[in-house]
Amino acid sequence: NLRRVYFAGGEPMYLPPFIDASSKIREKAPQANISINTNGTRLLRDKDLIKFKKVNPRLRVSIDGWGKSEEFTRQNTVWEEKLQVMDQYYNEFGIDAWDITCNVFTFRHLKELIENLSNRYPSIAIQIRPVVNRQELAIKSMPWHFRKDTLEWIKQYDTGDAWEKKMPGIDHLLIEANKPYESDLNNKKKMRHLVKYYENVGTVKLEEFDPELAEWLFGDDS
Repeated sequence: NLRRVYFAGGEPMYLPPFIDASSKIREKAPQANISINTNGTRLLRDKDLIKFKKVNPRLRVSIDGWGKSEEFTRQNTVWEEKLQVMDQYYNEFGIDAWDITCNVFTFRHLKELIENLSNRYPSIAIQIRPVVNRQELAIKSMPWHFRKDTLEWIKQYDTGDAWEKKMPGIDHLLIEANKPYESDLNNKKKMRHLVKYYENVGTVKLEEFDPELAEWLFGDDS
């Protein structure tokens, strides 16, 4: 009677018994919808790919940004390798959506991300959500002029219900991105601390992909 199985993480694809366990679930519940939320960083070997295709899973792949903005917010991710994995999953499995979490460091690169995903994988929906539970990552934590171009691009391509259907969550993103900026030095210090942490544990610096935002963040507070 099992109808739905959902795996999330962490990253389930890296668990050694995961593919075998999924195969056993499929054997026991051939009618079940098996869904997996993955970071999209494990390229499957041929033998695993053959076995996993028999599971016939539906995948949601988590993404924060395109290129270096993804590598910055998801430390230890190598973007070109992730693209190979995304291509493999797209060609071999059913993808329910690219699952984007948009934060203050990736918002300004959203146009590049969405246009590349739409062109490379034209049939796949894009689910998008803004960060709301951490003030230092919220889009409203940067001044308005940093958001302006991206907001204008979103409004230019906004096609109402069709846009929301293609990109669920875009309305919520717009609400958060249009909130007024409140100058808060304590929050700015938290942002600086977070950037330094990301740069220490990762390989990408903020100034490499957004020098303007980096200059504001680490510039004069007066």
